[in-house]
Amino acid sequence: MPPLQSSRPAARQAAHATMVAKADTRPLVAKLPRVAAETLVVWGRDDRMAPVEHGRRLARELKGRFEVLECGRCAPAEEPEAFSATVAREGGLPFLALSLMREAACRELLEATARQVGDRPWGVGLLGFGTPEILNPQLELVKAFKPSVLLLAGGRPSQARPFIELGIPTYLHVPSPGLLELFLKDGATHFVFEGRECGGHVGPRYSFVLWEQAIAQLTQVEHPEQLHVLFAGGIHDERSSAMVAAHLKKLGYEVQEKVAKTGVVAILKGGRPGPVIALRADMDALPVTEEVDLPFASKAKGEYNGKTVGVMHACGHDAHTAMTLGIAEALAKMKGDLHGEVMFVFQPAEEGAPNGEEGGAPLMVKEGVFKDFKPDAVLGMHVVSALNVGEVAVRPGGAMASSDTFHIVVHGRQSHGATPWKGIDPIVTAAEIVMSAQTIVSRQLDINKDPAVVTFGVFDGGQRFNIVPDKAELSGTVRAFDEDMRKQALTSLKNIAEHVAAANGATVDTDIPTPGSNPFHSNPVNFNDPALTERVRASLVRAVGADHVHVADRWMASEDFPQLGLSVPAPSVYFFVGATPAGQDASAAPSNHSPKFFLDEGALKIGTESMLQAALDFLGATAS
Repeated sequence: MPPLQSSRPAARQAAHATMVAKADTRPLVAKLPRVAAETLVVWGRDDRMAPVEHGRRLARELKGRFEVLECGRCAPAEEPEAFSATVAREGGLPFLALSLMREAACRELLEATARQVGDRPWGVGLLGFGTPEILNPQLELVKAFKPSVLLLAGGRPSQARPFIELGIPTYLHVPSPGLLELFLKDGATHFVFEGRECGGHVGPRYSFVLWEQAIAQLTQVEHPEQLHVLFAGGIHDERSSAMVAAHLKKLGYEVQEKVAKTGVVAILKGGRPGPVIALRADMDALPVTEEVDLPFASKAKGEYNGKTVGVMHACGHDAHTAMTLGIAEALAKMKGDLHGEVMFVFQPAEEGAPNGEEGGAPLMVKEGVFKDFKPDAVLGMHVVSALNVGEVAVRPGGAMASSDTFHIVVHGRQSHGATPWKGIDPIVTAAEIVMSAQTIVSRQLDINKDPAVVTFGVFDGGQRFNIVPDKAELSGTVRAFDEDMRKQALTSLKNIAEHVAAANGATVDTDIPTPGSNPFHSNPVNFNDPALTERVRASLVRAVGADHVHVADRWMASEDFPQLGLSVPAPSVYFFVGATPAGQDASAAPSNHSPKFFLDEGALKIGTESMLQAALDFLGATAS
């Protein structure tokens, strides 16, 4: 294949190549048989790039233990004669790479290539084979031309099965360590092992040296996909908590367990004096049944508010935990040279505790998480489908809205549905409350100043079609960025509920909090300290490049994260990490909390590097 251009600046790319060239493959070779497929393909030949030579060196060391196939460069954009000359010059197996082209164009290239190679073995590389609208046409073309070898890139395990079933040796390109495990589980035995930087749909940051680290990690974790499956919902996930605590203890951390029921806190004291910082990762899942086509899709069931529900990481908290464990491992290796101290806060129940229970950040604060450890700053991050992998975003000031949960019970008088005048209808009264409350934002709040939201998410009343019930219940949320607007919205909601009920002859019980009165049902604005935000933004630029750091839009979602910083008090910053695969329209991707929420594993590397850089910069250390 023609080498894809790296998006790194030249100086950074040269430094990267030097780092790769100096890497020692011997530990990798010793561990590789435990996780590798029977055939490795070193894909790409370009003597100008050190990672390629590094890949060849590995290939030489593996010969005799694995079948190693070194592929010649493909040049689909060239004329057939030039393609043939390239194959003759480069050697190896002649390849034709087909990307997201029209079927007619693909057929024309295949015919020309087949004529050129004659009886020689040849291969076809299909990029984006998992895209539904082109999978079937590509499959038909492969059946028609019968190449000797197939390379598939850009699809999921289930989408590779039709090609594998053709009986042609099929090599699957695996862009991330987690997916290597998935392909193995799917019965595949031939893989593309890249010896150069790759780009396009995979993104420019994967390279051979990352694979070295990834495979080494796979040899240490018998079933790495469990991280996604294992983490359950709410505050009662003892297994996940125990796994996190065990890993941190293995790294040498001082670990405190059962904080806020199943939370885990770990402290690393550096070898030198310096600042103190807290890094927070939430662990809980949601009562959502996963609908993503992945072998490790959650099949877990749980109980939530008395109902049996599916349990899914529909908000990516498993990724937050995985990334923060990676940061903990990296910092543990620097302990002797590290300035200051780091606290890792693995928090349960960010999504809220079950009804009648306490949990999350406010319970950690209540139990004294910062009683003896006073951080100078608190940092957090969140993966979002609204950004592509490789992109991060942060904004100073209000990043996420405040939230206040309310509950209203309207009491009427029960009667037969045929004689409603003999009763007092709580359903009609509740409906009028819902409609009247829509004027709070549209007519009472100055939305030129800041946005606000009043949403009713629960309307529960009645048991039978011909009975006017004696009560109806409403629940919902109020969101705001301005404290005065927040107070006004809550006050107006209470007034509307009481006066509408009175006008209909009903009575009403309201559980509508005043801001801050109940931290277990309210969250403050997630406010990023402007000065600290500038420092974190500079760190993000160093980690991923200025072109990939954006100013985040304000998000009406809320978080209990700011309660940690406010309790000290200490400045805090919360930034966002893209989760949607590069090349896909992030604006159209299933959102967080959707049963179809999908996190590209490339986000793990970006998030880990970004937060690690921010922590090291704050502590005055140097990232390596």
